[in-house]
Formats: sequence, C-alpha cells, structure tokens
Amino acid sequence: MVNRRKFLITMGSVGTTAAVAGCSASEDVNISSDQGPEDTVEQYYTALADGEIETANDVVHESQSEVEDHFIGSESITLLEIEAEEWSVREWADEEFDLEDDELEETTADFQAGIDNELEEIGVEDHALVIFTLTFEEEGREKTYNGMFFIVDDGGEWLLYDRSVPSPATDSTEETGEDMEETGEDTSQEVTNRIQIQSVTGSVTEFDGENVIGMVYLNVTKAPEADDIPLRRVTYEFVAGSTVETGNIDTSQINSIDAETDDDVITSESDQYELIFDTTDVFGGPLQAGESARLTLTAASGASAVAELLVPHSLVDREDVIL
Repeated sequence: MVNRRKFLITMGSVGTTAAVAGCSASEDVNISSDQGPEDTVEQYYTALADGEIETANDVVHESQSEVEDHFIGSESITLLEIEAEEWSVREWADEEFDLEDDELEETTADFQAGIDNELEEIGVEDHALVIFTLTFEEEGREKTYNGMFFIVDDGGEWLLYDRSVPSPATDSTEETGEDMEETGEDTSQEVTNRIQIQSVTGSVTEFDGENVIGMVYLNVTKAPEADDIPLRRVTYEFVAGSTVETGNIDTSQINSIDAETDDDVITSESDQYELIFDTTDVFGGPLQAGESARLTLTAASGASAVAELLVPHSLVDREDVIL
C-alpha cells in the first residue's frame, strides 16, 4: 500500500470541545494547499462529527451535491478514530478482481483510461483513491465504517469527488475513422451516465440461531451531468466468494427518499432513492458476520457503480450497520 495515515480524534458528542477547550474538532483541521488526499478525508469526517457541515463541504468538489446530513453527525455518535490509506489504481484493481498478472495489468489500464476521461470531463489533472475506516462509539458500543473516496486535485487542493472508481474505458487504439469516433462517444457516456452510491447499510436479523444481515439498503443518486437514469432499467451483479447473482431492479426494490418526480427515474443530482435488497431472495442467502461482497449496479447506458459490502465481525446486539 502507498501511504497510511491514522488520525486520533479526542472529542465528546457533536458540538462539544476537543482536546483544547473552546476549540471544535473541525477547527483543529487546517485546509492547506500542501495537504494530502488522506488529510482531506480526515477534515471531511472530523467536520461532520463536529456538526460543521459547511466546513465538510469545503472539501467536496463543486460538481458534487453538497452534504446536508450524515450519520457521523448524529448526537448519539462519538467519532474516535479515522484511518486513511492512499491506494494506487493497480492495488485497488488487484484487491477488487483478484486477477492474474496479465489480466491485472490490462484491467488497471482500462480503469486508468476511464479515470483519465473523467478527469478531462471535469477539468482536473490528478487523482487519488483513499480507503478509510472510521471508528466511532454509538450508545456505548464501538463500531466501524469502511469506505472509499475517489479524490481529485483541483488547482492544488484535494477534493472529494465520488465514492466509486470511474468505469473503465474501452481500448479503441486499433479502431479508425467513424468506428473510433463512436467508441469515444460511448466511452464518454459510460463514464458520465452512472449511478452514484451515497451509502450502504444493512439490517441485522436472526437466521438459524445466528445474527446475519437480512436486508441491504443503498442510497443512490446520479453523477453530475448524467442523463436521466430509470432505476427499473438498472441491473445488478452480486459477487461473494464463488456466489454470483445477477438480475434487474424491480419496483418493489425502489423507495423514493427525496425526488422531484415519483416515477422511479433519477432526473436530478438532488434526487435520492433507496434500493432495497433482500439478501435471501436476491443474494441467495444472508450475509454473515465478517463476510465481504461486491455489488455492482449498471445503468442502461452501460455505466457501472460498485459498492464493497464489508460486514462487521460482530453483529451481536446490533440492529443496523454500515456496510
């Protein structure tokens, strides 16, 4: 791995003082042109934990919807630690797909090409992938939240852009003329017209005497500049070990949280929908404690978004968990 940072947070519940009296946790974090991608993640979550939404939005790229609320900002939650690590695209692809060397190099190159297209679209020159773990206390119990940010360097400042890696581009170097032009247009559409996964949670239930994840909920919207995304035309692929399940999203899995229309179509970046997955019906069985899986959503345009599902190692006395 490239670079690991661990940040210890000394604070009470939201709005209380940090290590220095009269100083909030977010005030301890300085925005500077020489901060690294991991520092950006630290600032974002530290500010959210302190209830400083405006400070958190200072490190969100202008093309993204600003955060208005977050579970870390709940008065019942105390943020204890942030651990962030910058990964290369190759390291991420290796962890994501477990490929042989030749396939890994090809996959890495395809994803890097997709990333380069995305960077060109939004007018920035550099990027970083940051994998992070939040440790927090809720109602006397210590919990963790694992996630990833795709971060861009905009004018020397690292800003949060997305929670998923841009879709891979198709290699069109051998194509010529009209075919090459069409491929370029398709690739641009696939990079832009994709779903954005905002959060993933799971509900705990009992199955065969064990606590397991019975339902999975994804909060989704769409990427900036994306066309309308009909959720009933979205397909999914679930992969866990040797298990692979695929299918189409149906109306029973769609719940409108905050949308301009009630037709199961994401028409605006401000639209928020919830996609519901019954693990027994959709995944072939419940998710066990400590299990990891990958859920890929693919829009009709061909653009995909990936959610890494990481179940906590203990589900005892839990009702809902962040995956």
